Amino acid sequence: MVAVRSVYRNGLVLLALAAAGLSVGACAGGGPGPEPQADPPPPNPAASGAAAPTTLTSTQSKELTLVNAVRPSISNTVAALEKGDMSGARTAWATYDPLWNGIEVYINYRSLPIYQDLENNWQARINTALATPDAKAADVLPLAQSLLAKWDEAVKLVETGPAITPLFDDVADIRIARQPLRQVPAALTANDLTKAKALFTAFTENWAKVNGLFRVRSAEAYTETEAAIAAVNSAWAKASPTAAQLTPLVAVVSNRYGYGQNLVTTAARKADLSKTTFSNEDVQAAGGVRGIQAELQASMTAWSAGIYTEAAARSDKASKILFASNTVATPLKAKALDAALKIALDNYAAVASAAGDSAKVSTANKAALEACEIAIQGLVGQFWSDPKLASAVASATPK
Repeated sequence: MVAVRSVYRNGLVLLALAAAGLSVGACAGGGPGPEPQADPPPPNPAASGAAAPTTLTSTQSKELTLVNAVRPSISNTVAALEKGDMSGARTAWATYDPLWNGIEVYINYRSLPIYQDLENNWQARINTALATPDAKAADVLPLAQSLLAKWDEAVKLVETGPAITPLFDDVADIRIARQPLRQVPAALTANDLTKAKALFTAFTENWAKVNGLFRVRSAEAYTETEAAIAAVNSAWAKASPTAAQLTPLVAVVSNRYGYGQNLVTTAARKADLSKTTFSNEDVQAAGGVRGIQAELQASMTAWSAGIYTEAAARSDKASKILFASNTVATPLKAKALDAALKIALDNYAAVASAAGDSAKVSTANKAALEACEIAIQGLVGQFWSDPKLASAVASATPK
């Protein structure tokens, strides 16, 4: 997957830099500058007696380039405020969130407190201040200066911190590619279909650069995103499409894209660089989760046939026996993967034992299946490109 990843990265780095109005050379020199998750910090080489890295890895170099690409949005806002130019400040600040949203996962993983200070404190306060019609530059300037200082602290964290998995580069690519899509709903709400279409077109061009990262993790995530994009494009091809027609179709694209993004993000967050290959414990757990999926599928088949007793029994086996087994429960809990999966399994179990709304039951079943898939990524996604992994998990799946 390294070769696949490198193709997308080059284009997506340039995309991020272009959005910031920078060239690669301007950022690479390292000049000053369906969210928070309490994951364990990345492994500290010094803690194990190994020497701390003295030079940046290729992954850290990309990370540093992308993080540095966000800084001009802040520094340009500060410069405009220093001149009392509120219009210029708002224009400069408008470029910050799309860039930040694309790369925030790096900072979120490295330091949750710094991430929260950047987003929930300084960014939120600047957003509120600049949204005030009669805002004074002198009042906003100290906020922007404080954000800039905190940003430089985040850059230093990237420069000096331990290596993190290259999968975070995939996550950044996916998040950067998503940025035009995030703006489409607002354009539709404003009934600006021309802008909405231009943004969606930009997103589909980005999708072509990253869809391989989806396909390698989940054929379903890839094909469903492709189908959702095709549905939006078909709607736009009609004579007079309306925002009301397009909005729910765009929402499906966002949902399916978000699922694929979640798969890669979970694999990145739960990776452990101290491991050189998958462990037997994690493979056995992943096989157990595959067994849960098989029971969920059998349950849905029985429910659709009106055999509610069997549907309930299969659901109970998934949630009360397989999920609760030490083989599955212990590794999931160790990686904080158990809670979300348990909620999804319980939600399906609540509707699987009797007749009801077929759409609601099917949706709950699908959510549980996808929660399983996300859990599997958290268990063994770090080694997804290893050709031996799939057969090992298949062998560990209950028959």
